[in-house]
Amino acid sequence: LGRQIKKCMTKIQQCEASKDYSGVARVTNTMRSINHIIRSGHSGPVTDKDNVSLPKFAVKASCGYLCRLSGEAERKNMRLLAYFAYTQTGVAVELDANRMVYNVFDSQLEHQTCLPLLTDGNRVYLNHVDLTILAWGCGKSARRIWYEENVSE
Repeated sequence: LGRQIKKCMTKIQQCEASKDYSGVARVTNTMRSINHIIRSGHSGPVTDKDNVSLPKFAVKASCGYLCRLSGEAERKNMRLLAYFAYTQTGVAVELDANRMVYNVFDSQLEHQTCLPLLTDGNRVYLNHVDLTILAWGCGKSARRIWYEENVSE
């Protein structure tokens, strides 16, 4: 993939020099496709003198959650405050109560699940007896194991 990116950069320079802007657009679309596969690493032009690592292929990962409210929490319509945070991008996704939720993400990105809280509008509860959370993830598919054994640095 790194060689393909370098070829694309050379082709873009050739197209720009000959004022072939439709050629630049075609090659740019090709690079977008390659970057779609690669997903992380140095996002700008890569040359030998840049002394940067080439982007790496990122295997997708997923985490699943089921945050269940019962008893008093359910009767009083207490609000769940629970989030899956993509800490490197500063984005958090709210986890809904009584609903199975999956988050699929680039496994090279740092992520975490925030401490879940319940509120009744007046008080905030930590570790409420009527909140149960089932979370799963971190499993490795055959594709992920192959990637780590054969490609990962």
